[in-house]
Amino acid sequence: MKKRILVFSTLIATFSLSAFGYWKWKNGDPNLSESEPKTEVNYKESTAKKANDFEFQYNVDHRFLSTITKEELNQANSVPDIIPMENRAPIFSYSNIDFNTYYDDDQPQTKTKGKDERLNQAQLDLIQSMDYTTTFYIAGDILRKDKNSDDLIEDTLICYMSVVPENPVSYKSGQEALISYLQKGSKEVIARADDTKLKPGKISFVVTKEGTIDHVRLTHTSGYTGIDEKMEELIWAIPGEWNIATDARGVKVDQELTFFFGLIGC
Repeated sequence: MKKRILVFSTLIATFSLSAFGYWKWKNGDPNLSESEPKTEVNYKESTAKKANDFEFQYNVDHRFLSTITKEELNQANSVPDIIPMENRAPIFSYSNIDFNTYYDDDQPQTKTKGKDERLNQAQLDLIQSMDYTTTFYIAGDILRKDKNSDDLIEDTLICYMSVVPENPVSYKSGQEALISYLQKGSKEVIARADDTKLKPGKISFVVTKEGTIDHVRLTHTSGYTGIDEKMEELIWAIPGEWNIATDARGVKVDQELTFFFGLIGC
């Protein structure tokens, strides 16, 4: 049987990373390195392209495209209970399954190992401890059916997911109004950014159960410190109100969101 890396990925303009992606997970993180040098914007001397020469992207969403609620995690007993429904059917068996919390910065990760698709006690304890600011990934070996035959193929599974409330947070004035605020507020600072130096920027923040913004942190630079700083400032100062996230019982909870800006990226 042929060994391949199994990847089911959908990278969309929302910037959110899908549950499944095409990369060798053992060889590195899908994100850009925080150690990459940043580029200062010199507004008086820069000869870079104007903003309208390329599309500067904006989006606010959960960190990964594939999501699972806390209630669904609490009821899960196996890997198929967690991974997206559309990706379960081709998989015949699971082995050497790791569950790992995932962070964009240097926060310590929690890792657990299992033998097969059934979750052991350590894995159950981990997923049941997750809250609405948690992201995680599942990795391991699988046998799956080839889409063009009945052959079984050895593959490697990796699945990135965000934990979300049963009733997620939303901006009361609407997503378009939120993006418009971010675009208008950053129009001047991005005016001379060069798309050859621009990177996929990310800022995570929490909308608290009181409706305030907290824990704003840059997790990936856009390549320009001036742009990064302006975007952080805008996130802290978001006007208006939020529809607060609630759990399955209707209790208000904090929820983490990610602001993606600059170029499209993972």
